[in-house]
Amino acid sequence: MSQTLTWYDRLAELYDLLTFRDKPYRQAREVTIQMLDLQEGDVVVDLFCGTGVNSAAILRQIGPTGRIIAVDGSAGMLAKARKRIQRSGWNPDQIELIEKDLGSPRADSLADILPEGCIPKVLITLALSVFPNYEEVVARIFAAMPEGTRFALMEVYTPENARGARLLNFIGAADCSRRVWEPFKARAARYQEVRYPFQFPYIQAALVLAAGVKERGAEG
Repeated sequence: MSQTLTWYDRLAELYDLLTFRDKPYRQAREVTIQMLDLQEGDVVVDLFCGTGVNSAAILRQIGPTGRIIAVDGSAGMLAKARKRIQRSGWNPDQIELIEKDLGSPRADSLADILPEGCIPKVLITLALSVFPNYEEVVARIFAAMPEGTRFALMEVYTPENARGARLLNFIGAADCSRRVWEPFKARAARYQEVRYPFQFPYIQAALVLAAGVKERGAEG
């Protein structure tokens, strides 16, 4: 297990409190999920799902016939996501939790988690800046998904020496100066990008929201 996954396993019980129960991200998270253009019955792949904070907003849009495939490398974070499902009274058959280290070059292909013939919507939130090799991670994710897959992501960006950058990087075991949305921009058709100011004035950061579609001929 990587040091990052060990950190998130240890952090899992406190993660929601340390992120102020998602207050700095909540509005931008809702907009990011709207950028997926979800329809009733859609299959949503929630990569790096963490404690399951995206699930409520997704379920409101995909209805009882939709499905969430939630993937994370941290067993501790998935345990918190499982508790969230139970506490919220959601149908556990509608949300599949999968433990998979997406940062490892030895990770199994993501394609094996999809139902046959499925063209999913893929959501990534507050995750990619953890990876020094984020370009390779993005390439693997993009290559694993079929043509027609729509992606949306939300990531924090802050210059290296900006106020509050060390705090964000410490909590997330990340480097938020990485421009992790750019590999998607280089690959996706119909690319969209929106920036939100971070809601805490002490922290000089922006939330970058991006979306696009994998079209014919596009590879990782």
